[in-house]
Amino acid sequence: MVKGLLETKLHVPGGRADGVARPHLIELLEKGLGAKHKLILISAPAGYGKTTLLGAWLHSRRNDLPCAWLSLDEEDNELNRFLGYWVSTFNRVDESLGREVRPLLEMGQLPSPAAVVDALINDLTELQRPVIVALDDYHVINNPQIHEVLAR
Repeated sequence: MVKGLLETKLHVPGGRADGVARPHLIELLEKGLGAKHKLILISAPAGYGKTTLLGAWLHSRRNDLPCAWLSLDEEDNELNRFLGYWVSTFNRVDESLGREVRPLLEMGQLPSPAAVVDALINDLTELQRPVIVALDDYHVINNPQIHEVLAR
């Protein structure tokens, strides 16, 4: 993990004992994944349980697919910070992911955002297995550079 980042932002939240079971929604997520959709968007107003639902779904999968989870907040609109978390998120899935750019980020040398994305794409290609990527609270990100990085 890149130094100075909160490890807790990279963990899938645990289930809640008092949470509402949503088997129908979990089934829809499974169908979306089974249909090989590249993007599944969960959208609802604040407090409707999006994070809880996604966490419950990922925990129910019993690690059959690796998951890169990142909980975002307003401070993550700073590009260097976001990229540090982005690389660390993938690095938790497999230590080989981000191996080229992680040392540069740790030393404070920011490669171009395109170089970071290209390196991660190359690493993911070598991994040769699907990875679930969860960006929790992405709606707080308003930096156009970050949107460009993810659109790449």
